[in-house]
Amino acid sequence: MEFYCHQDLPDFHQFQVTILYAFNQKLSRAPLWSDLSNIALTIQAPWLVFGDFNCILSTQDKSGSDVSLRDTEELSHFCSVSNLIDVPYTGHRFTWSNRRDISTRCKLGRVMCNSNWMSAFPSSHAIFASPGVSDHSPGILKIPDANVRVSPKRRFKFCNAWILNDSFMEAVQSSWNSSGICRDLFHVHQKLRALKRSLLLSFGKLTSRISERVSAARRQLEDIQNQMISNPLNSSLQQEERDCISQLAYLSKCESIHSSQQAKIHWAKYGDLNTSYFHAAMKERSY
Repeated sequence: MEFYCHQDLPDFHQFQVTILYAFNQKLSRAPLWSDLSNIALTIQAPWLVFGDFNCILSTQDKSGSDVSLRDTEELSHFCSVSNLIDVPYTGHRFTWSNRRDISTRCKLGRVMCNSNWMSAFPSSHAIFASPGVSDHSPGILKIPDANVRVSPKRRFKFCNAWILNDSFMEAVQSSWNSSGICRDLFHVHQKLRALKRSLLLSFGKLTSRISERVSAARRQLEDIQNQMISNPLNSSLQQEERDCISQLAYLSKCESIHSSQQAKIHWAKYGDLNTSYFHAAMKERSY
């Protein structure tokens, strides 16, 4: 019996795994070795094969009863043809015991791999723990290399709402002129990198928590207008109201543009910003 699977982890190596439980009889195991040998001929990715092989690889893999080289030929031939080796391991050498007065112990459980696996995961190792009440020792595979996640480089994304800021064009012109004369494509690249840093520094926080800022501006406007109920002619409150309305309009427009760009739904500008479909589509997309 064998199980074959393919695993592709984000930011990690792609690898393939075969989990097996071999028959007790040598003749019944032959189709298994044939199938696995065929896989080995075509597989290019790191490959792990583990489980109960139900046969031994060397004379040192059995204790308590007679053993000959002939007992090792079956698995030795398969490993040679398939280019498989044991993953380095610690713990119990013998993974099975007959649990009888005249004890026989064998290494039947193995964690094996091809050379591509060791290249991809050089620190991987297996641990064969104590069997407890079972006649088999459980095998645990450790892959320390997979714990090191390489953070993907974040792509620069221009936010269309930045152009609403009055100082946007001035910031672009200032950054472009400050990085020297543009003589060739290399200098164009340098200028664009400098411009990216300048835009992020100047406007990167413009749409940060934009919905919360819109809600806060609405509450501030409501508070000012509530104060004007009892004092409608107060010039200071009137000016605050005008300023707050202007700020709310600006933030609301930024929110609308930013939301539209997030969802990439162009009909948002025609008044669909608050529909349930719009928000459902926006949640489906990570920006």
